[in-house]
Amino acid sequence: MTKINLLVLILVFTVSLAANSSLLATYYFAGDDYFQFDKSIADWFATRGIWRIVGIPLPGWLVSRDVYAFALIAAHAIGGYFFFLVARRGFGSVAYALLLTIIVMAFPWGYEALVWASAAAYVFASCLLWVILWALLSLRADQRQIYVRATGLLFASFLCLLIHEAVFFSLCVAGFVVWMRPDFWRDWKSAAAVSLAPLVGALLWGVIFELTKPAVPIYDIVTHLRPRSALGALFYQHRSLEVFDVWTNDLLRNYAISTIQSPNLILALLALCAVPFLVGAIMRAARVESVDTVRQQKTQIKPIAFLIWMVLVCEGAAFIYALAGGYSPDARKRYIIMPMVIMSAAAAIWLIWGPQRTRTFWPRGSSVAISAICIFGCLTSLLVISIYKMEIKRVYLLADLIVQNTISDSFHPDGNPDLKAIWPSSNYDPQDALDRALDARGSKSVSLTPQSTKRVTWSMEDQRWYCCFVAETDGAVPAESEH
Repeated sequence: MTKINLLVLILVFTVSLAANSSLLATYYFAGDDYFQFDKSIADWFATRGIWRIVGIPLPGWLVSRDVYAFALIAAHAIGGYFFFLVARRGFGSVAYALLLTIIVMAFPWGYEALVWASAAAYVFASCLLWVILWALLSLRADQRQIYVRATGLLFASFLCLLIHEAVFFSLCVAGFVVWMRPDFWRDWKSAAAVSLAPLVGALLWGVIFELTKPAVPIYDIVTHLRPRSALGALFYQHRSLEVFDVWTNDLLRNYAISTIQSPNLILALLALCAVPFLVGAIMRAARVESVDTVRQQKTQIKPIAFLIWMVLVCEGAAFIYALAGGYSPDARKRYIIMPMVIMSAAAAIWLIWGPQRTRTFWPRGSSVAISAICIFGCLTSLLVISIYKMEIKRVYLLADLIVQNTISDSFHPDGNPDLKAIWPSSNYDPQDALDRALDARGSKSVSLTPQSTKRVTWSMEDQRWYCCFVAETDGAVPAESEH
């Protein structure tokens, strides 16, 4: 490992800790957590086959051991590290690769995949996918045991799909990059073995998935074909810009600040203090570190080839939704696609603008600019993730209160504030979240309506709900109770 790569590894863990420190707060079950995390592997296989047989039980196990937050912070960092290695191989510029890595890691593009354990499969699958992409880009035809390494790629691809099927088509086309590299042209057997390994792994998973699928599957990947979703999934990535509402929306920003816990804020700020020094050290090392020219030439890929490859991989990640009935703009789905969109756009800029011009875009101010973007992105993540951690906690406690007080029919929760009202662009649905929580507690659904005389109020200071039931007769005196 070179000095630059070591410094980058330290930086990505620092950035991941700063951006995701809110994950260290207590984890509360939400949505599918209730119905999935109590299943053994045998129960899972009997009802779902191999569908996400690693991707969902693993986060459930991590939650049960109280190490979920640490595992997600580490997975986010490792994925970011291999994203950097791919970018550095593709562009040959440490500064450009570092900038892209910071943009991908620091901002909360796919925050739901980090906050919600049932969606953490997106994080683990994305992490392993970037490892596979780096391996395809860095393997050399003259390396020893090339067929053993190809077999490793096959099984890594199979494991990646056991985590999440969203990367299926990305793996199918990932090996295409091998044929774009001149060093493999002279050894077609090695090229075929390496390039076909991810495809064979994906096909192997597909065959086993169909063979082990229950007669009445709970989830089926192929529902009906929607070809437009292959492009629509990429188009909807603009919804990621909703994360900046925490800065432009006063009500949302004030609420977000109030949700941050002091220990998490202190930890994030301490981590951010190290960012400028690490970025500066990486940039200085990039200017003085010697480069193995022969090795670089053997693994070199032309800008146009790198752009084509990244577009194929990116479109592969989107094409799965053409089979699954369409793409819904859930934040968790952006965790896999958004980094690929950023890498593809960066490759297009690199090709159009020119490598030399891009390398010298900011020769002296790059360290300061990258550090500033990193700090801004991490603070954005801290705010957004804190909001969603708080909303999950509020729904969890609200469901407990409803069950304890046998509230039925309807009631009005005064969230102080109501997230849906102050952040309409988000995909958060409090009614659906509450219905799932109540169902897990064996209680009937309760409608949320402002017309109800049954009201509960959230106290941010006490971190709890308070009941306030009002009689329907005129002039009645409210009766308050604490729960």
